[in-house]
Amino acid sequence: MEAEEALESIKQIFEERKGKVVLLGKLEEKVFLLSWQGMNYSQMPSKIKKSNPTAKPYTEQQKC
Repeated sequence: MEAEEALESIKQIFEERKGKVVLLGKLEEKVFLLSWQGMNYSQMPSKIKKSNPTAKPYTEQQKC
């Protein structure tokens, strides 16, 4: 199964379980596709930044 096909399958499963169309955001789709290609979270920011040059770098929020 190819990444795009897997993504469509995931969307279909979500739709069946929720009973409505579930839309994933572009970032969610990108993370899914990159993970399908074997990347881990620490490798993804550079790929996501290249696909969206105006994106701000990810930073974790500190707990108060």
